[in-house]
Amino acid sequence: MMLFCHDETIPHRSIASYGCHLSVAPLSMQVFRMTEVINISSIVVEEMYMVNTTNPGADEPTVQVTNATVISSANSDSVSVVVSHSDTLRAQALTSLYTSPENTKLRFRQGFADMNGNVQPVDEAVLNVTLFSDDAQRPELIYFDVNMNAETIQLVFTETMNFDLFNSSEVVLVDSQNESSFKELRLSESTSTLDVDFDRIELRLITTDVIALKKNEICIQQN
Repeated sequence: MMLFCHDETIPHRSIASYGCHLSVAPLSMQVFRMTEVINISSIVVEEMYMVNTTNPGADEPTVQVTNATVISSANSDSVSVVVSHSDTLRAQALTSLYTSPENTKLRFRQGFADMNGNVQPVDEAVLNVTLFSDDAQRPELIYFDVNMNAETIQLVFTETMNFDLFNSSEVVLVDSQNESSFKELRLSESTSTLDVDFDRIELRLITTDVIALKKNEICIQQN
């Protein structure tokens, strides 16, 4: 070798680089491309923030990524990050974040490095979305728990729910074992809410519903 020029070129984002796919349930996938091959180990997912503006202030909605998986092939210029279900739920709870291309941005507190240790400038650390896939999937009930001792029922869904619109009278418990004499009970509208999380709600059964469940032998056993 007569001449060797050391790589001192700083990696940058390419222009059409960042896509957000919210329909990939139950995860949110971030995909972006750099101008050269980067070192995957230099990506610190905890330094990623889902934001809705280029210059987020103290009052702007922000979700720090606490758990994510880099799924790109090793040492590639194309990076795919799958955000955890819990982080996605937190983002979905903010109506002014990640609902349109205008409020979908990704901020990095730490730049990426190429294979020779050159680090992306921090002032380039905000990505504007160039491909936005909206959440077009309907929420589904994953499972529910009934505690007849505590007289409670918990419903768990696939994504963050707007429980302000929840109507307990739309919940119907049925006896699925007895096909000859099908029994069901629609919960009362006066059923109270004990606790609400992003994707789940816990209800307190009223006394008349508990009595009716026992009388009709519904929720006597798991099946």
